[in-house]
Amino acid sequence: FPSHDSLQNSVQEINLNLIDGNGAPASTAGYGVAVNFFDEAGTAVTSYTPNVEYADGGILTFDIDTAVTATTGRYNLIVNLTGAGFVVKYGPLTTLVRPL
Repeated sequence: FPSHDSLQNSVQEINLNLIDGNGAPASTAGYGVAVNFFDEAGTAVTSYTPNVEYADGGILTFDIDTAVTATTGRYNLIVNLTGAGFVVKYGPLTTLVRPL
């Protein structure tokens, strides 16, 4: 699993590059995009609406904040692309929140 580390109570910009199963950039053009975080038990923690920096290249940015980083532990990030009647999911990206 790919992973990302953050410090407890931090706020930082996250840059994501979505890749499809063939290793090519996954276009987000025409989709609703959400970045969802789940704790180790699989419970939804929060959701972010990212900035789409380059839709055809699948490049997204968003700020992770204390909605996730207030509590140390391991979280899974899943990106949902929502179209007409379907959802495509990318991930997980494991995020480890470490104590200061």
